[in-house]
Amino acid sequence: MKSFAAFFLLFIFFSLDVNAQCLSGNCYTGIGTYLYPSGAKFSGLFKKGKINGFGRLVFSDGRIYEGEWKDHYRKGKGVMTFPKGDVYKGSFNKSKFYGFGTMEYVNGNVYKGSWKADKQNGQGVMTFKSGDKYEGGFKHGRFDGEGTMKYATGEKYVGQWKANKREGDGTFYLTNGEVVVGFWGGDKYLGEEEQPQVVVSTNSNPAINLENTTVFRNCNTNHCNSGRGRYNYTDGTVYIGEFEGGIPRGEGICYYANGDKYEGVWGISGPDGEGTYYFNNGRVANGLWSSGRLVKTQEEITPIQIPDGSKIDYDPAVKLWAVVVGVSEYEHLQKLKYTDDDAYRFYGFLKSPEGGSIPSEQVKVLVDEAATRENILAAMNDMFGKADPNDIVMMYYSGHGIRGSFLPVNYNGFQNKLKHEEVMAILNASQAKHKICLADACYSGTLLAAKAAPSLIEDQRIKKRYYEAFDKSKGGTAILLSSQADEVSLEDQGLRQGVYTHFLIRGLKGEADFDQDKVVGIDELYRFMSKRVHNYTAGIQTPVIKGKYDKNMPVGVVR
Repeated sequence: MKSFAAFFLLFIFFSLDVNAQCLSGNCYTGIGTYLYPSGAKFSGLFKKGKINGFGRLVFSDGRIYEGEWKDHYRKGKGVMTFPKGDVYKGSFNKSKFYGFGTMEYVNGNVYKGSWKADKQNGQGVMTFKSGDKYEGGFKHGRFDGEGTMKYATGEKYVGQWKANKREGDGTFYLTNGEVVVGFWGGDKYLGEEEQPQVVVSTNSNPAINLENTTVFRNCNTNHCNSGRGRYNYTDGTVYIGEFEGGIPRGEGICYYANGDKYEGVWGISGPDGEGTYYFNNGRVANGLWSSGRLVKTQEEITPIQIPDGSKIDYDPAVKLWAVVVGVSEYEHLQKLKYTDDDAYRFYGFLKSPEGGSIPSEQVKVLVDEAATRENILAAMNDMFGKADPNDIVMMYYSGHGIRGSFLPVNYNGFQNKLKHEEVMAILNASQAKHKICLADACYSGTLLAAKAAPSLIEDQRIKKRYYEAFDKSKGGTAILLSSQADEVSLEDQGLRQGVYTHFLIRGLKGEADFDQDKVVGIDELYRFMSKRVHNYTAGIQTPVIKGKYDKNMPVGVVR
């Protein structure tokens, strides 16, 4: 996936547009209020056509920023309020949380400390609603490095952390006065090497469990001919596991100095047999190893559930059931810029009369941390399993993709792919007459053009025409993907949105209505997008449509 070259500067907000307007004041140099095409509204200071100084921006997704600006970027001190209630107060740079800041989460947790690129990075303090308190290093939003966790129960851990887990040397202080010193891995106490005994505590706090803890022999100072032990390599790597003939060999865990970890069968030259390698960047490799090299992969796939027909909501009226997915905040892949907004914009389209005015109980929106493989499959199974033979089911996905698969937020470089055939299996199992899948499986972003609100009577007429068009169609299954199998999907920084989704919304809004019957058919939409996307990207990207469907199957109506 690549970025598509833009012909103008990348602004944090949209350049002046013919569809935008200055509502009041001076929006060139002075104080004014400006309405952007997305529906966002800014009130504050302008200088030579750019936001500069203090101002307030209300985003179209409900976020609100009040603070300092420089050349369209949020820069300096400011406050960002999120729709769910989270509030960030602190420093910004190039529109990202950067420097010192405080985030008050709606769940009661509070973070104070250093930020970088919207993530906790550096030294900080996280106070939890439960009463637990962590103070120490952060990296990419997670506990990392030296840190201290004071538990609400009165216990305390002081030591090393990695990706929110106790990892490395550490000391645990219990409320009864006992002190446990040793090595930790995967958030568990693995033992220590000097003392012959480990004190077994009756402590019931799940933060530490000393029962049945093994005391590992120090195999650097003792000859470990067999059994289990611990060996420290000169580069800081630590192996804990079985030994044979005085060398690490057999089942074990290796904690590499660079933060990687391997669990499985160990040989003279490293991983040798079945095992799993956890890279420091989050990627996971699972399979068969030989002399430290992965020779055969084994991917773990969670079994999918197929709608069994027990939840069908029978109704003579035509209903639309939808699942909308947008992933931008990947932990193990490059983050995307617009895909979370993508999902909300498409949801907004479905809520509009042109998109069917879908009731909230008939649509499931999964964005970022909610968009796991398990949650997506469960939402599809739930929503699509309710459709009766009169209905429509629709899947919209915006995020990373690879050949044959979408990549949910918990894809770690190896596991948790969402394969196209899995999506097809659930679509095919649904009783719905009409089945539509729209996927922008790369960088993407969508902006719906702002329009004046129509009358309620007009809304009802548009909705009626939308569902009547479905009733006349023969139905089928149509999957409209953003690119061919050997192509990437592009984002354009000038458009500040994905090329595919940009033309998708334009087509659904009416530009694809070639026969001017006020109904946009799936074939019309495909022809419109195929030409526009192909031309706009200079042939780099061409949408593709698959499935067996009525080419007149409606996907939108025109005001």
